[in-house]
Amino acid sequence: MRLDLQCLRGIAILLVLIFHLFPKVFINGFLGVDIFRRILPLYYLIVFLIVLPLYYLIVFLIDNAGFMAVFWNKIKFKSFPKEKDEQNGTIFEFPFVEKDLFTLSLSILACFLLPNKINVLIMRPLVTLATSFIIVAENKNCRILTSETLGYIGDISHVLYLVHWPVIAIFQPYTVKNYVFVILFTFLSSIFFHHFYEQKYLKLDSKILIPFVVILILGNAVLQYNLQEVIDANKAQLPYSWVREPIDFGCTEQPIDNSEEVSKIIIGYNTCPNGRGNISIMMIGNSYVLNMRNPIQALFNYNYSSFKYSALGDSYGFYANNPGSYAAVDYNLRELELYKPDVLFILNRYPISLRGPIEENDVHVQQLNENLKSFEKHVKKIYIMDTHPLYKFGYVDFFLQNVVNRPEALESLHLDRREADKVMKYTKERFSMVKWEKCQFFDLSHVFLDGDKYLNFDRDTLVSYIDNTVHLSPAGLKLCEPVFKKIVEEIMNEI
Repeated sequence: MRLDLQCLRGIAILLVLIFHLFPKVFINGFLGVDIFRRILPLYYLIVFLIVLPLYYLIVFLIDNAGFMAVFWNKIKFKSFPKEKDEQNGTIFEFPFVEKDLFTLSLSILACFLLPNKINVLIMRPLVTLATSFIIVAENKNCRILTSETLGYIGDISHVLYLVHWPVIAIFQPYTVKNYVFVILFTFLSSIFFHHFYEQKYLKLDSKILIPFVVILILGNAVLQYNLQEVIDANKAQLPYSWVREPIDFGCTEQPIDNSEEVSKIIIGYNTCPNGRGNISIMMIGNSYVLNMRNPIQALFNYNYSSFKYSALGDSYGFYANNPGSYAAVDYNLRELELYKPDVLFILNRYPISLRGPIEENDVHVQQLNENLKSFEKHVKKIYIMDTHPLYKFGYVDFFLQNVVNRPEALESLHLDRREADKVMKYTKERFSMVKWEKCQFFDLSHVFLDGDKYLNFDRDTLVSYIDNTVHLSPAGLKLCEPVFKKIVEEIMNEI
């Protein structure tokens, strides 16, 4: 086995490893996988490409360094031809020599270490050319590609690639000690499997190898079946949690006068049948009212006298920053004056305008105080959902793509706690400056917190906590149930 190829494999797996260990620092390290993919094709026959249309041939040339390596080899880079200028009778040499191109190729691979993300559409063709040239050059003077240590890492690279991600996912390095443990355990286990499994597997007799491969194929089929179960479990939560509500409370939609400006932004306005209790409940806000109404209402177990809710597209409950949200605040206040509920829930995602730095005599805080003071006149208690981490639109689709195509990268999909908290910082500070007498903010973000991440999916079942429309999925709402239950118990005991 060529030492330079093994060193190249070693470079590839180390790039992937540092990317998964430090994804915020080595953000281009995932491209190390491309080096793996472009080494093996050198040893494959390419005759079958002749029967493919020219289009597929061109695509293959761009994406397959093995074929390109053969091409580089054919044009003999080791001795670029000299050309003669017939008019002047002078002879000039090609401006690049093999050594220059080899150095350039290594420099391209070194770009993986840059802290800024590189466009993969640009980088991948360059990786193809660079890797293929390094393969053909067979340079024996480069210390990097003649390193015995790097060559050995290349020998165990396949096992290292398979082992490292489960180890990182299970032990999750958050401290220096954890990082050291994960790195040592990854390399030691890879060395063990390489010598006591991989090498022995490669030496198996065909009579043993064939049944063994069949068993592996059947095992893979079982894994694929499990993968389909994960996909089905996530798709079962779509499109919205309230479309698949477990309990039907018989709530009916109430008509709104067409003259109302708020009718333009109405999402849902419903009144539920009277319960057997003596507490009247109302929910206001945007689509998060629909998202959270059912799991909260279920915990009351019909121990209420009345239950109403309205979800308005531009509503932020007790805050406004555009014509629609101003109309929503006015409408909400009229509803409170009319029905005077004992308990009011305000369930929202809050706008960008609340995320900016806080100024002296902040106008946003003033508005929050004024609206809340007006609301408090008509209720006994108000529960307000605090700001929550921002999720990606189309998250489930994005998540499932990674489940199928990049399972080793799933852990990077969770939200970084520092970044998410930075986005929520000023909104939380504004809420802390609000003066109230009957209000209580409740936070849901902590139930998703694990170390330095806000979890976006269950690590065991791979079921997403978020749907495609940045609402919480049934699985995410289930995680919030202890918070909801505490609020309901407080209401039942105190009001």
